[in-house]
Amino acid sequence: MADDEVLNPFANVTVGIRGLAVYCYNPDFDGGGARRGRWEIAIPRFTGSDAEHELLMNIPGLGIVRVDREVKKIEIRDRVGVPTTPTYQGARFNRKDKATSDLKDYRWLAEFTNNAEIPHGSVIMKRRSEFPDRVRVTMLYIQDAILYTKKVEDFPLLLATHAQTCPVQNGVPRPLPKPQAGMALDSIHDIYGFSSTKVGIDIQSPNGGVVDLILDNGIMTSFPQVNGRIHTIEISNLEPDTASDPEARVSTNQAVYGRGDFFRYYELFVVANRDHFHLWEKFPLDIAGPEPSIEGDCNGVRGSFANLDDLKEPDS
Repeated sequence: MADDEVLNPFANVTVGIRGLAVYCYNPDFDGGGARRGRWEIAIPRFTGSDAEHELLMNIPGLGIVRVDREVKKIEIRDRVGVPTTPTYQGARFNRKDKATSDLKDYRWLAEFTNNAEIPHGSVIMKRRSEFPDRVRVTMLYIQDAILYTKKVEDFPLLLATHAQTCPVQNGVPRPLPKPQAGMALDSIHDIYGFSSTKVGIDIQSPNGGVVDLILDNGIMTSFPQVNGRIHTIEISNLEPDTASDPEARVSTNQAVYGRGDFFRYYELFVVANRDHFHLWEKFPLDIAGPEPSIEGDCNGVRGSFANLDDLKEPDS
């Protein structure tokens, strides 16, 4: 599926999201009238030279907006709303097999709360007061929308513990010697599978409908329904293109492994087991062209929660 392909051809607005984010559907949210449910997306923000991510929004009519860390809430909602199924699920899904699975399936998003996928035990959200000062959260709320995958990893991911490959202390990775980490990664023969690198969320309006985009810093714009046209909003929470971390690459005589930012989700959650995990992307040795600039798992995750209230900033 192409990055710009839209699942719902009748959508008024389509949103593409890349980078670190936690996705949760709240079915009990009351949007007024017949409108129920919304997507709640927690976008973690970090400080420190080793942790910088930029939250950028490319908004029709406004261009590229760099969202300040002080922004607590962003809303995208239709003024009336069209009831929709909140997720797209294909007929077949196997995280380890792209060839026989539907590439639009929302389940490509790694499920952080699924112990069969990530065996770190039960997951509890930290309250905002428990976050270290370096961590903030911007909440993105989207109503009347269906969520699906727009792009899946090109190469498979491996699940490896912090202790085996790269311990993390106070949110900072402390890489082991590369030969030691490489030996541990080469010994993993059962892949975790593939994950979504770009999520799509389509919002359909009734005839003559309007979708509003509202940031709590005063930025607001609206998208009226236009026949034959879909407004596209692009959102990313990634490290800048200029960022480079050679310590996040491990090369062996079998593969090149790239460690991304999956470990940062442990800043938002408490897990029951001692083991914490990295997801490493496994690149073939003969990969053509330059190595990808973004490591393998700087992707969103989903969680089976009623809502994400505990993660939001006060008064958001």
